[in-house]
Amino acid sequence: MNRGYFAPILNLSSYKHLLYFISSWLLVLLYPIGILLVTILAILSFGSSMGLILPASWLVLQILNLERIRANTLLETKIVFPAVPQQNRAVWWKEQLFSITTARGFAFLLLNTLFSGATLIVLGAMLYVTGLLLFAPIVAALQLFDTFSFWRDSILWTGSEGLRFTALSSMIAFIAGIPMLNLTLQCSDFLANIWRVATENALSDDKSSQRIVQALEKASKSVLEDNTQTTIQTILEQGLNASRATGAGIGTHRINLESSDLEQPKNHVLRVPLEYSNELLALYKNAPPNARDTNLWKALGTHASTALKLEQLLHKERTRGSEEERARIARELHDSVAQALYGIALGTRSALEQLNTNPANAKKSLEYAIDLADGGTAEMKTLLFALRPDALEEGGLAAALQKLGEMLFARYKLEAIVLAPLEPEISLETKGMLYRIAQEAVHNTVKHAKAKQVQIRLETGILEITDNGRGFDTTMTRSGALGIKSMRERAKSIGSTLEITSGISGTRILIIFGGTK
Repeated sequence: MNRGYFAPILNLSSYKHLLYFISSWLLVLLYPIGILLVTILAILSFGSSMGLILPASWLVLQILNLERIRANTLLETKIVFPAVPQQNRAVWWKEQLFSITTARGFAFLLLNTLFSGATLIVLGAMLYVTGLLLFAPIVAALQLFDTFSFWRDSILWTGSEGLRFTALSSMIAFIAGIPMLNLTLQCSDFLANIWRVATENALSDDKSSQRIVQALEKASKSVLEDNTQTTIQTILEQGLNASRATGAGIGTHRINLESSDLEQPKNHVLRVPLEYSNELLALYKNAPPNARDTNLWKALGTHASTALKLEQLLHKERTRGSEEERARIARELHDSVAQALYGIALGTRSALEQLNTNPANAKKSLEYAIDLADGGTAEMKTLLFALRPDALEEGGLAAALQKLGEMLFARYKLEAIVLAPLEPEISLETKGMLYRIAQEAVHNTVKHAKAKQVQIRLETGILEITDNGRGFDTTMTRSGALGIKSMRERAKSIGSTLEITSGISGTRILIIFGGTK
């Protein structure tokens, strides 16, 4: 994004950065005095009462908190202040004095003294030249008065051998001062971006890494426990809690992020491409993200990609399952109800034609139509029972298998023996898959086996379907192979095993399942 050369002049953050360094120059003598005083108190506190430790710890915390306030306000960091506990304060103050955080803070203050001296030389000289150029018209006016001669000649170096401004030269100097001011602010921004990293690493409390770990943990849990919308919302919230970002968004899910924010020159937008679609956006106003924040958002982006991919897979699986179920229902309607309706229409039409000429045959045709209607009704009830989402939950698997056996006898005159004395203690998903397998198995029996009897046995951990049909070669591909594949896939989806044995005496399908509640 092209921000223009003079963008720092219009950016409030640039002036905040400059003010940070100016305030550092004013504090450059205060901090060494404070460190010396704390050191003396700490030395005197050895072997003595807590009376010297408490003021030393208090002074340490105030000095470090002052730096945190300056960094959060002027460098626009997001450093969290350590919370003073409600109980055992004396012990906590002592721990603060001799903690690693305090030692790291002292080292930072010493480094800050050196850094402030270096910035004073560079930025101080640039500010002096900038001020001299921008205030050249005022300097030119002061040269007309002797009242300000000392200030004018010694500080501004405008004596007889120094700078002398005329009206024209003062205007030229003022115009030159604008790019000089811009260059000063650019240099201040550059130094601030460098110093921001050191400040965050030195003054952040020891729990900052813990907050990042907690944010990643909560985000990863939401991927498996919540729906996709809630997961994305949780990921964005955890990212904002553990980073300096002020806004974030993924696709249409956004928190404190407007489209206009992406176009603001002063804003920094961290873009993390997601693996499958969209991208994760993290908004940083005025200050770019540090390496820790960047790594955090990349990790959260991985969680978001996983959540979006899971949503795609679940949608694809639901679509495939719905298509398979529709195909199965269409097949069953065609093979059963449609054939029954066709037979009923044929039987009643035949009875109507023979009603006057041959009443006995007409009666047989009507009885045939009634049998078909009873069988079609039973099969339709079984089909509707299977379609109800709460049918297995209310009636149970044993009752569903009983209805399946009644349908076989009513529709196909196939003797069906259902042995299901007890309802198994398994999950509803497992019950549904076992019922679908049983449906597919008896469908293959009716269609291919030419059996006279089928037995369905349900016991603890076992579902067995056997028939006395003509059997088939299980190693050869035939028209029933698609149904067998479907049964194997359903058994595998619930962690069960499916065994098929077939011969001249019939076919046996055994499902060994678990899936207890």
